[in-house]
Amino acid sequence: MPEKRIAFPPLGQKEALCVDCVSEDGTSPERYEAAFFQPDEAMASSEWSNSYSIAHTINGSGLPGGFGPADTHADYGGSNHWTTSNGDIEGAWATYSFNGPATMDTLYIWHHRSTMPPAYSEGYAIARFDVEFLDANGEQLLLLEDLAGEPELASAAVYEFEQVEGVRDVQIIVRENNGDEQVTGLAEVAFGLTR
Repeated sequence: MPEKRIAFPPLGQKEALCVDCVSEDGTSPERYEAAFFQPDEAMASSEWSNSYSIAHTINGSGLPGGFGPADTHADYGGSNHWTTSNGDIEGAWATYSFNGPATMDTLYIWHHRSTMPPAYSEGYAIARFDVEFLDANGEQLLLLEDLAGEPELASAAVYEFEQVEGVRDVQIIVRENNGDEQVTGLAEVAFGLTR
């Protein structure tokens, strides 16, 4: 399946996800230097179908309005998770983009909630992954390697790192999942500047 680029929902929906940090044009520095914010676009190496699109990792589906890191994500279902196409596990990736340069020191991931049904396997969740932070020219700003997933956690897993400025893209690269041989994916992704 070809790569898909998905735009973030309209500004009105962003405001619920990023309280007090979105300017009217949606691109002010405050938007990308807040304690909690989401990307503007997402792209993935593959998708199972439109019902399991990468868009579901940046649109708040499966979470309450105005959600934060402590909120619990809904169980796995159509239109609230990203799931890769069959066989796309090791090396599968999701790239998150910002319309303006972002400053961050925290990554929040709601890992795949592989509940049954509709999932036939509890092994979909990512177990090990890398994260690459890129500037507007595609130059690497920071690389985090071999991070551990938290498949059983319903709230956001929190990954802290040194503050990085000028981020335009963040790529999550899957190294292994939790044991399933067919698919992997994520539920939701956000970023923040907390220190």
